[in-house]
Amino acid sequence: MLCTRCGLHNIKIDSAIGICSVCQINLMVEDVPNIVQDSEIVDWYVLKAIEQGCRYCSSHQFGIKAGINYENELKWYILKIDCGQCNNNYEEIVEVRTNESKKDAIKKGNNYRR
Repeated sequence: MLCTRCGLHNIKIDSAIGICSVCQINLMVEDVPNIVQDSEIVDWYVLKAIEQGCRYCSSHQFGIKAGINYENELKWYILKIDCGQCNNNYEEIVEVRTNESKKDAIKKGNNYRR
């Protein structure tokens, strides 16, 4: 079962609070809202990419850029990998989520463009 706050980390099925230990620590130590921040999502995927290594040669000697592309009501979380070992460059879309802030603005009647 995935954490109800971030949707990224597994939690124990019998967990009474329904959030992972990372979110519990963030909520206790950091001054963060109960909604997961984009930076937390990006950080998690960067760490996963570092753990896994290059998809072509499994080397951990690579450069990485991470970012978010906003498109209408969607947020695309993207990693760009530049491997120094095998000289491959590739892009990975690691997750797509709805852009809740834009949905809220549309509901309130605020019209804005990217």
